[in-house]
Amino acid sequence: MDELLQVLARILQRLEALDGATRNFLKKLDTAQDPRGFASDYGKRVAEDVRALQADVKEADAIARKTRPAAGAVKPETLARHFRTVIERIQQEALDPERGPIGATLRGVEVEVKGLIVVENEEPRIVTPTPDRPVEAGQLSTVRMSFGSVPVLRAQPEAER
Repeated sequence: MDELLQVLARILQRLEALDGATRNFLKKLDTAQDPRGFASDYGKRVAEDVRALQADVKEADAIARKTRPAAGAVKPETLARHFRTVIERIQQEALDPERGPIGATLRGVEVEVKGLIVVENEEPRIVTPTPDRPVEAGQLSTVRMSFGSVPVLRAQPEAER
């Protein structure tokens, strides 16, 4: 973020200098001995300043794109909840009495997610790379999650007496 602020400060300085130069040009244009030459020199300086501003704006845009919060950021607990739902769906077969006395189920799942750990609204989130947003491998963190099925014991309803 500091890098972006530095580039934006440089852009602001360049714009202020360009504004000052334009005001100075307009004041001196009326009294210049060679108005065409004076205007030509000023035009060349303005063109150079505009190219420098364009480069700074492109740099600022690249930094902002690189550091902006991603739309695909997900909370770790939300990710874990989705995997829990997958396991619960698989467990339904084992709990179905119509399938017979023996059921098969998934005992566990190991999940490894590579992504950027970012903080949005003071909460950690995981952003996975996408084709339109490549990330350097060294910036990625590995988040490991292990899921297993746990039997849930429910109290039997009391028989009516």
